[in-house]
Amino acid sequence: QAKALAGKGDNEGALRALRAILETNPTDRRAPSALYDMSQLYRLRHESEEAIRCAQRILDQYPDSYETRSGLASYRVATYKVHDTQEYNGAIAAAQAALAKPDFQIARSLRRSLVTVIAHAYNGLGNGTEAEKWLTEQLPTCPYLLSYNYYYNTIVEAKILGNDFDGALAHARAGYATC
Repeated sequence: QAKALAGKGDNEGALRALRAILETNPTDRRAPSALYDMSQLYRLRHESEEAIRCAQRILDQYPDSYETRSGLASYRVATYKVHDTQEYNGAIAAAQAALAKPDFQIARSLRRSLVTVIAHAYNGLGNGTEAEKWLTEQLPTCPYLLSYNYYYNTIVEAKILGNDFDGALAHARAGYATC
C-alpha cells in the first residue's frame, strides 16, 4: 500500500502506512524494509536528519535484517551524511562498517559506491591526499571502480584539492573516455 501511495506522489500517505507497520508490530519482518523506504521518502522531502535516523534505526534494531547484512542501511546513512548534512566523519564510519562485512553479503555495485563515498567524505574534510590514497588502496580489491564515473569525479576533486590540476585534467579525460 505504501509503495502504491508513493507511486501516486502521496508521500505523506506512504509515510503513514509505513509508520503503521512499525507501530502495529515492530517485530514484523517488513519493519526494516519499512524503515528503509521511510528513509528514502524523508530524503525526498528534504528531511535529511529524519532519513538518517530511519536508516540508523535499521542498523540498531534489526542487525540481522537484509538491509543491515547487505550494507544497504549503512550506505544510506553514509550517503545522506556526506551529501545532505556534511557529517563527513560519520559517513566514513558508516561506510567502513558496511565494507567490513564479508564480500558475499555486499553487492559489487554497493561496494563500489561505499568506497567512493568514503573518498568523497575525505574530500569534504579538505583531505584530497587521503581521498586519493584511499581510492588507490581499493583498486586491487575493487578494480571495477575504474568503470564508475563517480570514481573519476572523486579523484578529480581530490587532485584539485591538492593543487594537482594536470592530474585532475588527466583523470577527467580518462573518466570521459572510460565512462
